[in-house]
Amino acid sequence: MHTREYLFGLVKVLEEDAADLIEAFGFQDQVTRLKSRIEDPPRYSAFGKLTKGILEQGGVSSPFHLSGDECNRSAEAYYRTTLKRQYLQEGLDWLKKDLEAMLADGSWNHERERNALHTLFEQVPQALAFLEDRTEEVLNDALLPVHTLKLLGLLLISFGRNVLPSHEQKGTDWSYAHDAAPIY
Repeated sequence: MHTREYLFGLVKVLEEDAADLIEAFGFQDQVTRLKSRIEDPPRYSAFGKLTKGILEQGGVSSPFHLSGDECNRSAEAYYRTTLKRQYLQEGLDWLKKDLEAMLADGSWNHERERNALHTLFEQVPQALAFLEDRTEEVLNDALLPVHTLKLLGLLLISFGRNVLPSHEQKGTDWSYAHDAAPIY
C-alpha cells in the first residue's frame, strides 16, 4: 500500500467516525484542504510550497539544477527575506484587523484595554495609524526601539483581548495558570 492511499484511508475514517464533530465545529474546509495536500503535495503541502519558494529564489525549476551549496543559499535567502516578510505581513494584517475590530465594537472602552492603549498613545485612534505608518519599517527590519516597544504593547493588548475573555468564564478554575511547567 502506498503512503498516499494510507493517508486517504485515514481521512476517510476521520470523515466517517467524526462526521458529527467535523460538522459541529465547521471543519469541512480543513478536511477539504487536508485532502488537497494529500492529492497534490507539491502545490498544497507546506513542503511543496517551501520547495517552490526556494526554487524561485534560486531561479530554477528543479532542485537538481542547483548544487547543495546553491540550494542551501537559496533556502536561507528565501527564509530570511520572502518567507519572513510574508509572515510578518500576515501578522501585521491580523493585528490591524484586531485593532479595527476593537475600535469598532468599543471594547477598547473596557478599563484594561483603555488604560493599556492610553499608556502607549495619547488618543486611541493613533494606535491604528501607528501600525499603518510602521508596517514598512517592521518589514524592512528598521523599526526604532521606541516603536518596537509600542508594537509589542499593541500585540500584548491584542493577545489579552483574545485570550482573557476565555479565562474570565464563570466556573473556570485558572489557579494553575501560573504554575511552573512540569519537567517531564
